Amino acid sequence: MENQEKLLPLYSIVEEAIKLFNLNPKDAVLPNQPDGQVIYALTKGRANVRILVWINEETKVPYVRVVCPIVAIPEKYENYGMLNEFLELNSFYIGVKFVRSGNAILLGVDKEMIEVSPQELFAMMNRVLNVGANEITRLEEKYSKSIQEHIEQSTPASQQV
Repeated sequence: MENQEKLLPLYSIVEEAIKLFNLNPKDAVLPNQPDGQVIYALTKGRANVRILVWINEETKVPYVRVVCPIVAIPEKYENYGMLNEFLELNSFYIGVKFVRSGNAILLGVDKEMIEVSPQELFAMMNRVLNVGANEITRLEEKYSKSIQEHIEQSTPASQQV
């Protein structure tokens, strides 16, 4: 509970950034998260973005993560070709990164939340929403079935940007 209290000012920054999309941040909170964790959800086109805030237990440094699932990795593409394309995309896009997490490719950005303004966080969210909206369909058609089906079944609707 002590950590939750330390997170309140950070949640305020996230909520101010969400307001810059002309959305009500309370409507963007995903319900029923474990341990009172707050996760925000935004959608643009097919991009389903999640915003998480936490404090590193060792360093006591706060972080924000803006992440968007892009595509599931089918076994036949667990090789150099598909992953190489994502590495190349990392060199193309500024301020976001494609990463592998389990059997999925995610798009995201992580940043220490030290002196982060709502405007800077808004820009981070907007980058992930825009790149996700631009790349999901192309990459799904090339590599996989829709990871969006899994997302839509496992989480409630998020706020449309």
